[in-house]
Amino acid sequence: MQQENSKKTIYELKKNDKTKVLNVNGKGAIHERFVSFGIVRGADIEVKNCNVTRDNIEILVNGTFIALRKEEAKLVEVI
Repeated sequence: MQQENSKKTIYELKKNDKTKVLNVNGKGAIHERFVSFGIVRGADIEVKNCNVTRDNIEILVNGTFIALRKEEAKLVEVI
């Protein structure tokens, strides 16, 4: 059971899940990368695909397919 104060990230989503970005963690280059792709607070995202080991997760943001590494997907909190 998920604790009340725990936060859900893109990494925890399943294929075809749709949600909104709540918060983007990370600083510097990684934060700039997220912003350049439209991964910002309030953005609608959909998980389109992920490999078996979940090392890469493909999401759809603003009509653009984006592949995130596991470490990156764990930085984006969702509702």
